Amino acid sequence: MMAACVTLVACSDPPYVHDAAEFDRDHEQFGKDRTDISTVTVCYNKRGATPADVTNLAAEACGEFGKSAVFKEQSYEHCPLSHPVAATFTCVAASTYSYPVLPQF
Repeated sequence: MMAACVTLVACSDPPYVHDAAEFDRDHEQFGKDRTDISTVTVCYNKRGATPADVTNLAAEACGEFGKSAVFKEQSYEHCPLSHPVAATFTCVAASTYSYPVLPQF
């Protein structure tokens, strides 16, 4: 029963933008608003998100700075167990790409 509840909760969580420095009090950007962004890492669970969900979230994060998201890589090294897959996107000048490039998961 407990395993079923844990599985259900882990699978229903939406993807989110991972900020490794968010809780690192020693990081120079701790507690400050971002002024620019060069990469975005989106943490997700394959059962709880589609490629479009992940890409749209990255596009929104890059778009806040007038940039477009371009898929770079996927790994299992940066995100917690509940959202084990990390999709990393490079934020490029909007004039370079007029649409987000969809990754093939």
